[in-house]
Amino acid sequence: MKNNSWTITAAFIRILTGYAIVLGFPQSTIAQLQVGLQVGIDQNYLALKNKTVRDFTYYEEKNGYMAGLMLRYSLNRYLSLGVEPAWITKNYQLKRRGYYSGVFQATENTYLQLPLVFNTSVSYRRFVLGLTAGGYTAFWLRSKNKGKIPNISDLSAQPDGFEQVFEDMQAFRYEENYQLSSKRDRRHEWGLLLGLDLHYQFAPSLAVFVAPRYYYALTGQVRHYAAGLEQRFNETSAISAGLVLNIHPTRK
Repeated sequence: MKNNSWTITAAFIRILTGYAIVLGFPQSTIAQLQVGLQVGIDQNYLALKNKTVRDFTYYEEKNGYMAGLMLRYSLNRYLSLGVEPAWITKNYQLKRRGYYSGVFQATENTYLQLPLVFNTSVSYRRFVLGLTAGGYTAFWLRSKNKGKIPNISDLSAQPDGFEQVFEDMQAFRYEENYQLSSKRDRRHEWGLLLGLDLHYQFAPSLAVFVAPRYYYALTGQVRHYAAGLEQRFNETSAISAGLVLNIHPTRK
């Protein structure tokens, strides 16, 4: 696993180096730098490997938010290279059904994410439609859990024959920060992304845009510190909107 992580890291460094070299070469006057701000919403789903069987229990996707920058450099009329650093949440919830219906735990995970993307686009009048693909790395900053469970110390005085656990016990609600551990939690995430971009140029150097994205994690949240552990992989759909400034180069 360490060798695989190093291989991924080395590949990403080579890509960033290539990006820096490209930026260092003089480009034609068609080249331009785009700098933008974006905010949006996302929905995260957990893909499971070595799934632990738990009766009446299932994972469910949960909504979140994101905010970040968009930096893009045009290589030619149709192709650009960029980075999209963002603050993004990748949340999920664990729920129970049947007799335990109503029991849940919602987990809110915050990441600092850096995608490296290629974009190819076509334009029509003031509109630009693009296809974006690339890879990303993310660092897991913090995690918080909140939920509702039965309070076993506060039983109901009703007779037997309950159909739902909260008819028998009072509900206990909690909210707490989860302490991330370098032993059990894999805080660095690597993955792939695919998306679209739609820009509307309303001024010579300003445009508004909408950008749906799909992020597919290649690394799980859990380290292999014991055999047979359930592995959880983030799959995140997001859509953002923002404002972008086109900075044209000056002829020398």
